[in-house]
Parts: sequence; C-alpha cells; structure tokens
Amino acid sequence: MKTKAFLENIEAMVERAFDTLCVHCPDFELYTVLIHVDFKTPKEAKSKAVCSIGFDDLQNSLKHTKVWADFLHPKDEANKSETRTYNPRNVLLSEVETIECDDVKIKDAVFALKKRPLALDIAVNARAQELNIHKNAEFIIEFEQWYFGRSMLGVINPANAGKK
Repeated sequence: MKTKAFLENIEAMVERAFDTLCVHCPDFELYTVLIHVDFKTPKEAKSKAVCSIGFDDLQNSLKHTKVWADFLHPKDEANKSETRTYNPRNVLLSEVETIECDDVKIKDAVFALKKRPLALDIAVNARAQELNIHKNAEFIIEFEQWYFGRSMLGVINPANAGKK
C-alpha cells in the first residue's frame, strides 16, 4: 500500500470517528485525540497496520495517571505530573473507529505519520472545533512498537488562539 493511500485511510477513519463522537457525545470535552498504530508482521513478508482512534477527557486521563504514578518506583525519573499515559486501553472512548491496512511499508508509514501530515492535522483540528476543547488538548499519534516513539501535536483551541 502506498503511503498516500495509508494516510487517506487514516484521514477517513478520523472523519468517521468525529462524526460518531459528535452524534453520541456532543458535550464531550476533548482533552486527547489518540491515533494508535500497531504494525503486524505475519510470517510472510507483507505487513499490516491496525489503526484506531480514541478520545479522552481530562478526568479519565487524571484517573489513569494516578494509577500509573502509584506503580512507579520512587527512584524512577518519569514525570509523575504527566496527565497522559498513552495506553489506548485506558482512553475513555477507545477504538471509536478501527481500520486495517494491508501491505504497508512500515518505514514509510512511520516517517509519514511522524512528519506531521498536514491533511491529517487539519482534519483533526477542524473536526475538534465542533466540540468543547480543553485548553491543553493534544493530538497524539502513538505506535504500539515503542521504538518508533510518538508524536504529540497540539489541538487549536479558539479560546487560546494567539496566546502564548
């Protein structure tokens, strides 16, 4: 699958997920938009990407952060004040939409997602404006394979526009 088609599939997933959220939870206060990508490599040479999108609010995020912080060793250097644990299973509205993309070139897909794809960023920000947006809202792209890292992209809140 070409990288462009891969990104277009994710953009369509974002649109469907926001449609669902706006219909079923119109008063939801958006704190995190999480796109989770898991690259599966079966025994044959082709790979598959399983992508999902979820939404979280601040209260749920703080609840799971406390649980996470309680398990940290006192000498752990991790920041206990973080409010996002990035575990897709802990997101309040997890897997609102899920897609599978076959024959994905992993290296190209990771690069495309980490370089802040403009169309995807615009889609998330435009659709987020239909909801209540927390002042510290984030758009996060998280990979199941931790060694690919993550991308944290801000969500524009019109109430904070122009403020630094």
